[in-house]
Amino acid sequence: LREGDLLVFNNTKVIPARLRGRRGEVAISINLHKHLGGTTWQVFAKPAKRLLSYDTITFGKNFSAQVLKKQEDGSVDIHFLCAESEFYPLLEHYGEMPLPPYIK
Repeated sequence: LREGDLLVFNNTKVIPARLRGRRGEVAISINLHKHLGGTTWQVFAKPAKRLLSYDTITFGKNFSAQVLKKQEDGSVDIHFLCAESEFYPLLEHYGEMPLPPYIK
């Protein structure tokens, strides 16, 4: 390093924000986008057009979420049906790292 050089440290933590679940027989994939408080999140869902308010998406044993509202920008507000203290351990168990599509 030389005088005047700048070091930038990034302490960002990545969570396994991609979940794969089912609404009945339909496979649903979601990516957590914005934490809205408690266990409520704004997510990007595929296929979002098939989701309706109050639908339940099941990700695993004792881990599911209820659709609250579809937003005009295509995102979906969902509420995970678990205690707040259980959310991150369940996410660590069932979630995957959200990789961009160009990384295989």
